[in-house]
Amino acid sequence: MISANDPIQVSRSLLILLISDDPPMEEVRTLIQAGPDWLELDRLTKHHQVLPQIFRGLRANKDLLSAAVLESYQRMDAANTLRNLCLEKELDRILAVLSQSEVSCVPLKGPRLALESYGDVALRVFSDLDIYLHQNNVQLAIKSLINEGYKLTLELPPSRWESFERIANQISLTHRERGWLVELHWRILNPLYALDLDAHLSSPKGEALTDEEMLVVLSVHGAKHIWDKLKWVVDIDRFIKSSDTLDWQATLSLAEAAGCMRMFLLGMQLAESYCGTKLPALVSDRLSADTALHGLAIRVAEQTFSDLFGCRRFVVEYCYHLTVRERWSDRLRLSWRWPLWPRSEDWQVYPEGDRFFVVYLVGRLVRVLRKWGVKASPERAVH
Repeated sequence: MISANDPIQVSRSLLILLISDDPPMEEVRTLIQAGPDWLELDRLTKHHQVLPQIFRGLRANKDLLSAAVLESYQRMDAANTLRNLCLEKELDRILAVLSQSEVSCVPLKGPRLALESYGDVALRVFSDLDIYLHQNNVQLAIKSLINEGYKLTLELPPSRWESFERIANQISLTHRERGWLVELHWRILNPLYALDLDAHLSSPKGEALTDEEMLVVLSVHGAKHIWDKLKWVVDIDRFIKSSDTLDWQATLSLAEAAGCMRMFLLGMQLAESYCGTKLPALVSDRLSADTALHGLAIRVAEQTFSDLFGCRRFVVEYCYHLTVRERWSDRLRLSWRWPLWPRSEDWQVYPEGDRFFVVYLVGRLVRVLRKWGVKASPERAVH
């Protein structure tokens, strides 16, 4: 029962209802009439990147809204639509450029996911373009994009590239004039997560993923970020509803073989809880059998509306990443990789790279302790 005297709680409950593909309008109207905190709803909408869903749900009940609230959401939605259309056009241009350079690649998420899963590029919030390609084509792709007005966000001399490609999974470029961000991925995940999902994908790099592979990728992506944004949960829900050929047994087999079954199941549980996603019995049975999922779901829920971890975030994230893996061998590798594996910013701090790796390890430990221990910074860890 939601108290009308708690506008913050009303705002949070309203957000959860509106991200559903078919919101219960009677409940929505009751919450709007109870009086949400509109600043809190605005904050949550932006943080969770679910503006299209919130705006359309509110617009359906515009008779209960003030003109100022409706106009504010209309402006934000119009800006999101315009940006998405521009990025969609830019993605088509980039893919054409890379094709001319004989670089095989495939877009991940972004405009393609919006069109294929939501049915409209305006119905999803995104701010960058993710492109998946073979590691051998990264340099050629970078050169092609630089010729099209982009620049690297991380400058590395040629002698450092081989080392960087071993420790990272992507490189970012921004357009010099328009500020558009493009991320080139030669791996699905950074090696620090000790999960080589690419090795279990049947689709060659540069070619479109199957529905089963894409669903696992979406689940792993959300899990690595501890589902910090509800947009990723909505992605799971809309993707499942839009796929007519999804083979659930094949999807489970892929997740199990790759060692990310618990990550996958957590995504399914959140989609069911937040969006009412209908899951087949074989997935529901797996959810019931994994007793660790309940605790993980609670941990995710704790951070849905506020950062409750503060200076404990590093420890909480570390424990979460160990728990979300089901195989002990993966946990063992992750136990040292996650805190010590070089991040991109470390390559700037230690420009000599591999030759001073021991110095790097000591420096990394000092930086972690200062950031999360002595300084007690509430910032999120950079992955």
